[in-house]
Amino acid sequence: MKKISRWLAGGTMALAACAHPQPTHHLSHAVPLTRQEIPSRDIIRSQAELNNYLRLTPNNSSPLRYLTADARERFLASLRFNQRGVTTFGYADLQAQLPASEIHEILALFGLQKDTSLIALRR
Repeated sequence: MKKISRWLAGGTMALAACAHPQPTHHLSHAVPLTRQEIPSRDIIRSQAELNNYLRLTPNNSSPLRYLTADARERFLASLRFNQRGVTTFGYADLQAQLPASEIHEILALFGLQKDTSLIALRR
């Protein structure tokens, strides 16, 4: 599975391909957020925020609607978070199914829109 990993090295953000998934970080102690705390333009930075986004956002108004149901589930299952946000995600389905504009919209949910060209160019 194609994955993108992010890490901080010497104060700069680095990007590399990673073949092995990272363990999922679940925030079991997280307090559920209300719709007001996760406006649609806010960046999703944790599994708890993602869960709330999915619960509170109608599917027809989310950029995730561009993916097939199976691809959406694979993409969401591939997401890994740390304290700063997404650290790893699988991009094979994004790359195979979507144009750059739709990839951009999905990645923008997580503040990763600058990675759009890296994924779209690998076609």
